[in-house]
Amino acid sequence: MLARLICRGCGQIYELQKDLILACENRGDNKDTNHILEKVIDVVISKRELISSKELNPFIKFKDFFYSHDLAKKLNLNYNEIVKKIDPGFMQTPLIRDENLFIKNETSNVGGSHKARHLMGTAIYLEVLGQKKPELAIYSCGNAAIGASFVAKAAGKSLSVFVPPDLDETVYKILRDNGAHINTCPRVAGEVGDPCYNRFQEKLGHGALAFSCSGTDNWSNIEGGETLYFELLTELLQNNIELDALVIQVGGGALASAGVQACQEFYKARLITKLPRIYAVQTEGAHPLVRAVEKIKNKKDLETVNQNMTKYMWPWETEPKSIAHGILDDVTYDWFKIVEGVFTTHGDALTVSEEELKAANTLAKEKYQIPVDHTGSSGYAGLLKLYEQGEISKEEKVAVLFTGVER
Repeated sequence: MLARLICRGCGQIYELQKDLILACENRGDNKDTNHILEKVIDVVISKRELISSKELNPFIKFKDFFYSHDLAKKLNLNYNEIVKKIDPGFMQTPLIRDENLFIKNETSNVGGSHKARHLMGTAIYLEVLGQKKPELAIYSCGNAAIGASFVAKAAGKSLSVFVPPDLDETVYKILRDNGAHINTCPRVAGEVGDPCYNRFQEKLGHGALAFSCSGTDNWSNIEGGETLYFELLTELLQNNIELDALVIQVGGGALASAGVQACQEFYKARLITKLPRIYAVQTEGAHPLVRAVEKIKNKKDLETVNQNMTKYMWPWETEPKSIAHGILDDVTYDWFKIVEGVFTTHGDALTVSEEELKAANTLAKEKYQIPVDHTGSSGYAGLLKLYEQGEISKEEKVAVLFTGVER
């Protein structure tokens, strides 16, 4: 069966088609319904075929898991050539082993973080559809905008970025050099939610396309983000290893949502024999996902949470503050898939303090000699806390992600 999309909120199904679909057409009908599109795909591939592949570009190596690949085949297009045409330089990133701990190092990826992976998924989708000159838009406090700017530049697309006033000067220069149109978004008295996201939504209302790491606005970014986990799981399979737990930092939620989806797809394809427990890490300064998990009593509640969204997910009431500024989203936009992962794998969601974030970052840089920033090592901070609490044993096979370079 070819790939298709299904809205986890209203049940609307979108069969594989040449019309552009980024979000559910029923979104906005009811603010209490979480209209989020999810890819459904049936992949038949052997473990031997997967681990023996010499392909270095993850968007080609794992193309069988891509909606865009199925669509290209349906339209009689050469998917590999499309990827190569707009590729800004993706290669498999390193996996570091420390006894039973596996660290996926994304600091050397395009743009210095995992974010470009997400937007490459969208860029490929747009290219397959022949969307030659759309105006793209993204909201971000740094790495997502950088990743988007590299991908948009390689694809020859115009990009507007909506960023906070305190944007780092280094980030500003990278965006400017990549030709992005930069819009600063101060907080407005009485306005609810992230002002960058609010201005981004206004831009979409004027015809721009969502080139963002938020699945509610752009499902295809999740597909791109899955490549990180496909790489991780495949490299472990080459050594006959399967994970017991996966610890992921959470801001807007696309990174963790992609992780849950990738693990489920590998499990469905019988490439792995079990799903790792999912642990989601947020800061004490803002943790809307942790708050939602605490309100959900059990796995059975998952059947109705998407129809009662405002009961579980709403904007953080005060301005979020943390040294891990990259995961300070007022709302965890891609929250449902993470909650599903936490409850179905018997994982958890937890917060870490500023002291724990600082200590973990210092240890990460000293022990592994990786120039990771505090956001990028925040999942590691969560793992250290889980070790200390005894919720994860050091005898278990565990993975964390170092997602952003220190600038």
